[in-house]
Amino acid sequence: MSIQVGSIEMRELADFVSYLIHEEKGRKKNSVGFALLTFDVNTDKGMTNYVCNCERKDMIKALKEFIHRNETEAEFPIPNEN
Repeated sequence: MSIQVGSIEMRELADFVSYLIHEEKGRKKNSVGFALLTFDVNTDKGMTNYVCNCERKDMIKALKEFIHRNETEAEFPIPNEN
């Protein structure tokens, strides 16, 4: 049996992430896109859940870029503190 994070938990996490990136920093709401993935690390048969604050197509594009960068570059720079 795989572990899943439910829809209520995902929405609460998204609200918290949105608060941290936008409200706490004084940024305009949804000016920074994000996607949060959850998955069971103990099995390859589990289900990955996600929540994002943007259009699905934009999230998929960002994930493809993320995967490509991680597969092709040994290391990439970490953004400086804002």
